[in-house]
Amino acid sequence: MPSADLPLRFVSGRPTLDSDALLANADPLRAEIYAWLAERCRSNDASLVVGLESWGYLFAAPTALATGVGLAVARRRVDRLGEEAVTMTYDMNRAQGNAIGMERGVVQPGARALLVDDSVVSGRTLGAVAKIVEELQGEVVGACAITGSRAHEAEARQAIGAPLHCYRWA
Repeated sequence: MPSADLPLRFVSGRPTLDSDALLANADPLRAEIYAWLAERCRSNDASLVVGLESWGYLFAAPTALATGVGLAVARRRVDRLGEEAVTMTYDMNRAQGNAIGMERGVVQPGARALLVDDSVVSGRTLGAVAKIVEELQGEVVGACAITGSRAHEAEARQAIGAPLHCYRWA
């Protein structure tokens, strides 16, 4: 159970993690979240942490550094990826035709990947990244988010196809 309340903002009437406020303040909550992520990485025996653009990699990078494993970023700006990149298109509740991708070579065959994002609702973005990791011959051993929608938990777990851990369920 979290020791403090997470900073929230409302988007389309839905409470969402305010990552700006969380990262801007060097308080014990931020350190607690990073420690929680590092423990998930260790307990899943991950060899690679994959951060999802745009907020996930800000949580993934310290996790990879703290645990001594590799770091990769799944990018939403697929137009900035190389020709060899692997991309996936997916739909979200409020937007259709979203794309995310990764450069070929950042996931080594047999890598045990832990996916990290700031929040998860339907799990479709994490699910798309999981498919990319698998196409690159890696294994997704779990996914972590700072906040998650309890109402969509089953849908998110199914989309990801791996254990889903949330620091705080809403």
